[in-house]
Amino acid sequence: MISFKEVKVLDMNTEALGIPTLVLMENAGSAVARETLRRGAENKKILVLCGTGNNGGDGLVAARHLSCCASVKVVILGEKVKTHNAITNFNRLPESVEVSKINQNVDGWEKEIDARIEEADIIVDAILGVGVYGSLRPLQRAVVEKVNASSGKLVVSVDVPTGFGGKEALRPDMTVTFHDAKEGMNKENCGEIVVANIGIPSEAEKYVGQGEFVYYPLPGREAHKGNNGNVLIVGGGPFTGAPAIAASAAFGAGSDLVFLAVPSRIHPIIASMSMNFIVHPLSSESHLTPADVPEILSLAERAHAVLIGPGLGKHPETILAVQELAKSLDKPLVVDADAIYALKDMKFNGNAVFTPHRHEFRDAMEDSALPEVELPSEVLEQGIFSRLTAEEVMRAESVLSFALSHGLAVVQKGADDLISDGTRIKFNRTGNPGMAVGGTGDALAGVIASLLARGLEPFNAGRLGAYINGRAGDLAFEKRWYSLTAEDVVNEIPHVLMEVFAGE
Repeated sequence: MISFKEVKVLDMNTEALGIPTLVLMENAGSAVARETLRRGAENKKILVLCGTGNNGGDGLVAARHLSCCASVKVVILGEKVKTHNAITNFNRLPESVEVSKINQNVDGWEKEIDARIEEADIIVDAILGVGVYGSLRPLQRAVVEKVNASSGKLVVSVDVPTGFGGKEALRPDMTVTFHDAKEGMNKENCGEIVVANIGIPSEAEKYVGQGEFVYYPLPGREAHKGNNGNVLIVGGGPFTGAPAIAASAAFGAGSDLVFLAVPSRIHPIIASMSMNFIVHPLSSESHLTPADVPEILSLAERAHAVLIGPGLGKHPETILAVQELAKSLDKPLVVDADAIYALKDMKFNGNAVFTPHRHEFRDAMEDSALPEVELPSEVLEQGIFSRLTAEEVMRAESVLSFALSHGLAVVQKGADDLISDGTRIKFNRTGNPGMAVGGTGDALAGVIASLLARGLEPFNAGRLGAYINGRAGDLAFEKRWYSLTAEDVVNEIPHVLMEVFAGE
């Protein structure tokens, strides 16, 4: 089953792959017609109730296909269809299909809809689909009540019943849903459920794409400092560039404030790298120690998410400090670089993201004291597994198991990144070999931390962060080829967002 929001992700990813939504609508409507005909619609009187959006467009396609062998009448609930694709299919209706429009403000509408329902043998419900939330409008509610009160008719809903999930919902005999069942669907609220393949390519489901940006929270007009997320980065010691790269990436992904907690010796170095950084020198001089934990926890009170790891190193005191810090933090957390191994034995509560490359993941998995978790059958039976190679299945199962046993999300970096929270998986194919240069992983961690600070759940922050960072690397590669640096990647992050949201 998939959520309504994931339906939008799939639609947008499919369109980005070159398959127009109009094609999906044609396939959806023809599937409804086909399943209706299989249940004896030939030579029957069919009423298609259409809303003004794309669910209504699916109904218009169904009406056209059904008109070849049945008497079809269409009633549009509103003055006119509104979306481009629905208008296209309205104009494609043959003359044999009688069309009427119902407006609640016009006298006599109830008698007309009563007459249409009474004379129909079959009713197709294409009023509202998955993109509509809240209570039904008065006209929609009145029509749904009339359909529910009718008897002796086959009622077929398109994708989901109108009002799905609410007390006012239409109660069909059958629902023809598309690609996959939607969350909450069952026989009681949908009747017989038929899942129709409408041509969404496997790549749209397997790989992260621009559709994932439905989860990116654009700032509102009234936004002020702090609304777009504050990030605390705990890093530095033997390496000074890593925390600075992560901080710049967090700014590029949209954060308002970025704080850095670093050993005092490198404080002036990192502070001089950007006037935007708020750099706090810790009491320790050269590396993170347990004595720094109370100070960091105090700083974390001002942050919405924390990133631990960039440039920390593996000093024994640093390992202990990271472990103590992670146990005490109650903020969404990104764990990167050397901090991954330090926390390989810790169980989280679903609020963390690990960002290992393959070697870091292997070491953490092999040495973790936490027992491996057997994956539930419902996870392994997801449709995406049938589209993976044997090697991808093995890789996915290991990442799923680690994520489930540790109670977190994993972004396993590679030629194709793999993102999982223990139940869901997604691959990311943005990025290029030029990104093997040092620092690009720190940039990824900074982007993910920024997204967590904006309120995204770890899995969505991980998959969206992987896409943004990889796409920024691709834009940098176009300009610098294999001479690109992590700074070049960071500089392209805003351009990735502009690519997606231009014109909004």
